[in-house]
Amino acid sequence: MLKKTIKHFKEYIKNGGVTYLEIKQIHSEKLLEGKKVVITGGTSGIGYEIAKKVVTLGGKVLITGRDIEKLNKVKKELNCEILEWDISDLELAKPKVEEIVKMFDGKVDCFINNAGIYKFLQYYNCGIEDWNNIMNTNLNGLYFATREMVVQCFEKEGKGNIIMMASMAGIRGNDGPYGISKAGVIHFTRSLAKKLLNKNIRVNALAPGITSSNINPIDDKGNIYMENLKGKRILSAKEIADIAVFLISDSSQCITGQVISCDNGETLI
Repeated sequence: MLKKTIKHFKEYIKNGGVTYLEIKQIHSEKLLEGKKVVITGGTSGIGYEIAKKVVTLGGKVLITGRDIEKLNKVKKELNCEILEWDISDLELAKPKVEEIVKMFDGKVDCFINNAGIYKFLQYYNCGIEDWNNIMNTNLNGLYFATREMVVQCFEKEGKGNIIMMASMAGIRGNDGPYGISKAGVIHFTRSLAKKLLNKNIRVNALAPGITSSNINPIDDKGNIYMENLKGKRILSAKEIADIAVFLISDSSQCITGQVISCDNGETLI
């Protein structure tokens, strides 16, 4: 052990630094084994599908949401932890993250900012109340919740993984509050990744296209065709969940500061 330490010190003096990397190759069915994952807004849509995949692949999940009945339903379905939390209430960020950290015995591997709301509004018909509701949920709540997770958990642990849920609307431009909020998420993702780069905390974002949900339901026959999209179909929440799984896993440990478009080519020029 002493010889190894001396060798490393000599290398450090000679080269100015030494870094060692452990490459982890994990069987797919155990990809997330032991991972503790927190998902805001996990009772439906993309958040629910991510939670389901994490549990299936051996991880432990805590989901948050505003509707306690929906939370209890998902808890029974997935055997996961739940926490009632309206992320748009900015004063709750600190106490709710404290509660999450305690529930997971001080260790969270990945924090997924999925909670968000959408309302079809454009520049000329957006009221102040709608603007504030969307911004407080999609951007402001995300900002302060993330900061609390970094300070209370990831910096203390010396590592962490943050995934933001952006949108193609934040990439291609949109004058409504939803698109502007998601553009803010994208900018925040890249900026925070730089800030936390030397703290072993990764920050990435997914930017889905139009995805099947309560807002964009698939018809009774499972038809996902949509004429006005380049790919002529809406996406499945399960498709987005598969990409999230990769970012949660140690297989993506070299990826940070990236916004991954998963929109079937919608934002291509």
